[in-house]
Amino acid sequence: MKNLVDYSSSESDECEKEVKLKDSEKCKRKLPMLLSVSDKKIKNECREDHQMRIRSIPHVEGNWATHVYVDCPLNEIFLSFLKEHEESSQDIHSIESTHVSLSRTFILRYHWIDNFFISLREKLKQSCNPCTIEFSSQIVYYSNEDKTRWFACILVNESFTPSLKALVSAVDSCLNEFNLPVYYENPSFHISVFWKLTEFSDEEKAAISQKIKNFMEQEHEIFILHIEKISCKSGNKLIKVSL
Repeated sequence: MKNLVDYSSSESDECEKEVKLKDSEKCKRKLPMLLSVSDKKIKNECREDHQMRIRSIPHVEGNWATHVYVDCPLNEIFLSFLKEHEESSQDIHSIESTHVSLSRTFILRYHWIDNFFISLREKLKQSCNPCTIEFSSQIVYYSNEDKTRWFACILVNESFTPSLKALVSAVDSCLNEFNLPVYYENPSFHISVFWKLTEFSDEEKAAISQKIKNFMEQEHEIFILHIEKISCKSGNKLIKVSL
């Protein structure tokens, strides 16, 4: 059966670039309140060169942007479909590296990262199991918090959200331990497939939604995702936790 994700047959835990966590580090101390992203040391001039996107979280030395998510690499059939639509528009861009978020993007101080990884791994393994989710044909349009980018998204079928909420609960438990902001109270689980720098017009929304719905009717089986690992990336450090 085809899946939304394509995995290499050679993929294994040993070939992943995971951070090595020492058992001796499991004795964690209470950490101070996280520095605010709005700290006066942060500079506002943070425009990226790539496609004129604006960096949502400005770079500050020692602060690492961190995110917990379910990795969702696209099936080649769907990726080709997205590329075809991208080529027909000058300002709409497809997203090749998709994911389902289990946290907001938050900031960790560099010296907290290993302890955070240890805690996250423990909490996920203690309370979560592998699960399966399915995506609906409902297309929604969101912006990021600072309104610098807009996204076309495919929602997870509501009947599968309890499994994702269980994962979020474990992640939130870890975030609370480090005095970090937890995820939204009623999260909208989704993958983002297109983005642009300005809001999607009604005509663009109608065209994109209809094309995706038509595609999903023909290739329904590739929109089923088996979740066996959770990813957490902090700066250039990445771990994948097997459930």
